[in-house]
Amino acid sequence: MHTNHKLNFKNEFSFEVYCDVESKVEIQINEEEKFVETFQAKTIHKRNVDFYHNFVDGSTNKLEFMFSGEKEVSNKYLKINSLYVNNKKIDQLAYYYFPIIDEKWLTPEIKDRIYVNNSGIFGWYGRIKYEVRTVLDGNSHYIAGENPDYALTRVLGFSNKNLVYQNNKNIRLDAPWLKKKI
Repeated sequence: MHTNHKLNFKNEFSFEVYCDVESKVEIQINEEEKFVETFQAKTIHKRNVDFYHNFVDGSTNKLEFMFSGEKEVSNKYLKINSLYVNNKKIDQLAYYYFPIIDEKWLTPEIKDRIYVNNSGIFGWYGRIKYEVRTVLDGNSHYIAGENPDYALTRVLGFSNKNLVYQNNKNIRLDAPWLKKKI
């Protein structure tokens, strides 16, 4: 594995925020703060955020949005419109959602039946986590696949979801034997 290489990728995120009270959105990559902004109440705010981050070859990275407010209100949302890492679109529907839900809101009938399929619109305060794998090239991807945790994701069908190459090209399509002959 090319562990001596760093992948300085540009990250471009587009999102929208609304809340009846002052709210805050923070973006972190691998627990490193990259963006924080406090938003005025009762106004729709649209943001396009871009920054660079040095990723490690063959690693799984946590890209997290934290949505919070000064107090709990019913009218609020964080809508994630697009996520790009190194010009590759990340599937914004492939996330882990950790909402902050007050136990008194949950009745016994619905406590174990909360499902989230929200098209990238988050109506509770909380944390939204995406996992993005970054690799230098096809060789790095192959070697990273020997990791047991990575092997499990391949069995579950997530091996190429949110996988970002340095040049974002499928290495097999660049092979001379697969090129069209003239």
